[in-house]
Amino acid sequence: MEEVSYNLAYRWFYDFDLSDKIPNHSLLSQNRRRRFTDSAVFRDIFNQIVRLCVERGIVTGDKVVLDGTFIPSEVSKSSLYELAEMV
Repeated sequence: MEEVSYNLAYRWFYDFDLSDKIPNHSLLSQNRRRRFTDSAVFRDIFNQIVRLCVERGIVTGDKVVLDGTFIPSEVSKSSLYELAEMV
């Protein structure tokens, strides 16, 4: 939200004047979530970008990298198993 308050590109995108007070962050995120609930526009844009990357050889789909964020938990190491799935 700090970025929105001083970045003119964001202000233009959200149609805020320079004198407008920037609303609470939840207003923007809830608006985005509610406005596009029945729309596939974000998925369609993402899929088109991936298609273009494949066509131009930027990605091949041979390897997949997942987010490796560490999340602490109480899990026994003996219960872990490797999962590989072709998508």
